[in-house]
Amino acid sequence: MTTLEPPVPLAKLLGAIEAAKTDELATPTVSAVRVLDTDLRKFTPAKSSASLRAVVESVGTYFLELDDSSGEVLLHTTTPQVVSKVNRSLEDLVGGVKVSEWPEER
Repeated sequence: MTTLEPPVPLAKLLGAIEAAKTDELATPTVSAVRVLDTDLRKFTPAKSSASLRAVVESVGTYFLELDDSSGEVLLHTTTPQVVSKVNRSLEDLVGGVKVSEWPEER
């Protein structure tokens, strides 16, 4: 059996990016927000960026944009809106099964 690395906590990452948006003099970056949160420091900027890239591919740039070279993130909506859209996209992908009703991994 293969041991998988834990996933990046996307809601926490998005929440940190949303909080960093209050700085009017800088655009939030993946590297900057991971420094502010001990849970996010467990993941490399590359892994966090890859997780955000998957979100962008799933929900589109209407919700957020990621510059892969600089790590800058433009969050156009709120964290709950992005998480909700990701959940709906996953439900659509698996034929309408709610994410909360997926079977436990055994």
